[in-house]
Amino acid sequence: MTTNLSDLKRAADAPPGPQEAGCSSTRVPPPKFGWKTRVLLPAVVVLATAAVFAHSLRNLFEPAVAVEVVPAVIKETADAVTVGGVVAQAPGWVEPDPFPMSVPALADGVVREVLVLEGQAVKAGQVLVRLVDDDARLALAQAEASLRQREAELALASAALGRDSAVGTATEETQAELDRLPAAIAALEAKVAELRVDLQAKRKAASAGVISQVQVETLEARLGAQQGEMEALRAQKQVLEARRRRQSVEARSGLDKAQAALEAARSVRDEAALRLARMEIRSPADGVVMIRRAEPGSTILGGLVESAPFLRLYDPQRLQVRVDVPLASAARVSVGQKAEVVVDVLPDQTFEGVVSRIVHEADIQRNTLQFKVSIALPSPQLKPEMLARVRFFAPPRPAAATRATAERVFVPASAVDGAVAGNTATVWVADLSRNLAQPREVTIGLGRLGEWVEVASGLVGGDRVIVSPRASLKPSQRIRVTDHPGMVHSGGNSSGSH
Repeated sequence: MTTNLSDLKRAADAPPGPQEAGCSSTRVPPPKFGWKTRVLLPAVVVLATAAVFAHSLRNLFEPAVAVEVVPAVIKETADAVTVGGVVAQAPGWVEPDPFPMSVPALADGVVREVLVLEGQAVKAGQVLVRLVDDDARLALAQAEASLRQREAELALASAALGRDSAVGTATEETQAELDRLPAAIAALEAKVAELRVDLQAKRKAASAGVISQVQVETLEARLGAQQGEMEALRAQKQVLEARRRRQSVEARSGLDKAQAALEAARSVRDEAALRLARMEIRSPADGVVMIRRAEPGSTILGGLVESAPFLRLYDPQRLQVRVDVPLASAARVSVGQKAEVVVDVLPDQTFEGVVSRIVHEADIQRNTLQFKVSIALPSPQLKPEMLARVRFFAPPRPAAATRATAERVFVPASAVDGAVAGNTATVWVADLSRNLAQPREVTIGLGRLGEWVEVASGLVGGDRVIVSPRASLKPSQRIRVTDHPGMVHSGGNSSGSH
């Protein structure tokens, strides 16, 4: 029995025979069950679809929340304010007055060294940045050599023209010929006159038969020859004079060309010297470095580094606040009006200011108008881009001034979170067409009518504002609207206390 078990074990451990091996090689294994693609993926798709469907229908299954609403009302309020009182306030930020100074780079180049950092005070004419100036020095040396060459050429042209450079003279040969011509012409004129007298006498003698006609004709021929020679000399004189003028013009032209070449060379030299001087970028005025984009190795093209000014300064004694005033309050602010500036960094310190400018373009998206408020005595701790708040004070008005009125939107103060004049706040509005609660951002105005506050923007008269409950509301939540008991605004025209 033991032997049979051993034989069976050896037979099981032995390799298969040729026939068995052939049979196993032709056997195809069954495919694996793809549970990820057949079970998991369809289940995920079904669950996601169900979740989306349930989310879209959640409002149908949630119970409607009972809310108390009050309509936003329009009241006609007086626009006049107490003299010296705050008529508007708005946020803003500090900036240079009237604008920052960009340091001009008057030549392109590569920065060798930067001598200032942000926040550093600089003086007018102080070197701020040095550019690589090797090529500028070589260009200046070449321009100076060319200038010396042009100066030598001008000296040669002046010597060729002669001593009298203002008028100019002809060459010695032409002038000598011109000097001989007057005497020769005078001699010919005298000989012609003599021949004419002799010809007249011989003509009389020939008519009396004393001499023959041939002698008269011979004398006439001699007279004609002398006259021709005299005319030739006169013509030659004109030719020589024209030649002298041409030689003078040519000599003068050569001098003018030399002088023009000298001026051009001097201009090139001055330009090269100017470019070399511009390799040092200097401060145009006293100030403090506000922005520094230049660094050693950066390239400056057209005064810019990466399409932006590479260096900007500002005067710490001239600062202003850029204020975005809501349009509902903008009519109460004007140029020359006094203001008070509070900076977030220095909350316990106030600065006097005055409205200096109005930007004549409103921001339609933010529903604001921009004002510039100059700070009278800015502190050294004030820096550009610091956040600030500005309060505008009412200007003095005559005692008998007419109190203008305007229609404004009011809502209960309890319906507004953070009801501070000039700030933005959130109110919940009841969408009566769908019975849904929706949050809305509004701007708080300066008007106050008892427990009601003015809404400068974001609401219109008749909008239903949710008074309670508001803490548990969610956007697009189903609601059941009921009027708020005891919150009925009294009619009549009231004056807003600003």
